[in-house]
Amino acid sequence: MHVECLVPENKAGSVASWGSSMDEMQTELREAARRVCKPEEILGAVGLISHLGKACFVQRLHSEPIQNTVRSRGESIFLLQTVEISLEEEGTILSIREKPGARTPLGVQIAIG
Repeated sequence: MHVECLVPENKAGSVASWGSSMDEMQTELREAARRVCKPEEILGAVGLISHLGKACFVQRLHSEPIQNTVRSRGESIFLLQTVEISLEEEGTILSIREKPGARTPLGVQIAIG
């Protein structure tokens, strides 16, 4: 198993591909936990794995504004919701950047190129 979030250089790629990698990591870790944990430990292990996956996903997002938006939604959301919010934010940022002379919601003009 390859734990990608521990590789600092791995900030490239789309939000969707990064979310998919984290989902895959969580699945592998849950399967491993079910093999090695006692029945009374499973619930805690799965909870920890969920938090780890989401934290790794957010930490390695390439955009600080996207990280901030996701973090502002709180700790109670799951990885899938975190990925969806990130995709929405990424789409908004990309559409703003594609418009010449476009301004962000705060009125800051974006220079392209």
